[in-house]
Amino acid sequence: MSTVNFQNDGGLGKRIVATAVLKAIKKQYKKSNIIVITAYPDVFANNPNVNKVLASGNTMGIYANNILNKEAKVFIAEPYSTSDYITESAHLIKIWCDMFCVV
Repeated sequence: MSTVNFQNDGGLGKRIVATAVLKAIKKQYKKSNIIVITAYPDVFANNPNVNKVLASGNTMGIYANNILNKEAKVFIAEPYSTSDYITESAHLIKIWCDMFCVV
C-alpha cells in the first residue's frame, strides 16, 4: 500500500479548503494511506479521507517511516502563489488539485 503525505501550511481557512483537496486525492489514490501534516490537526480529525494526522513540528521519523524505500507521494505546494490564484482565473480548490494532478 502506498502513502500520500500532504503538508498543509497557512491559516485555518486554507486548512478547511484543504479538506476538499484531500477528498480529490483520496478519490485518485483510493488504496493509499493519507498522512496530513498541519498546525491545525483538529481540522482533519475524523476526516474519512485521512488515515493519520501529525502536528507540524511533530514529524520526527516521517521520512524513515513513511517515505524511505516505500511507494510514496509527497504533496507540498503553495496555491496562493500561482498566477491563476493571483489573477482570480480559477477557484482555489481547482488550482490546488491541478498542482497535484488530481481531479
